[in-house]
Amino acid sequence: MPSPVKKAAAQATARAALADTDESAAPPPVEDEEAPVLDTVEATVRAELVKAGKQGTVLGQAALVLARRLDIPSLDTGSAIAALVKQLAATLDAALADAEEDVDELEMMRRRKQEKLASG
Repeated sequence: MPSPVKKAAAQATARAALADTDESAAPPPVEDEEAPVLDTVEATVRAELVKAGKQGTVLGQAALVLARRLDIPSLDTGSAIAALVKQLAATLDAALADAEEDVDELEMMRRRKQEKLASG
């Protein structure tokens, strides 16, 4: 299953290619059987941030700004889009990495509680 960052990158690349040829054509959807296809990079990124509870963080907001910019590829050159995609990937990874740590800490606390209840 492709990561959200890879899906966003694929969507941005498709939009950039279409912007050079036919601006009225819609980009091809990224196929994923498990998740619905969202129509913008921003929507995809926002869904991932909301799912992780990180939409309101500084890194989450930075990721949304980058995603918004990728939704308008005609403003940038191909190399600028590639740089934005790379930065979005790094920013989103950093924002979501913290969410994974929070889940691990919560799971550790639950286990400790269960151990105390079982022994006490």
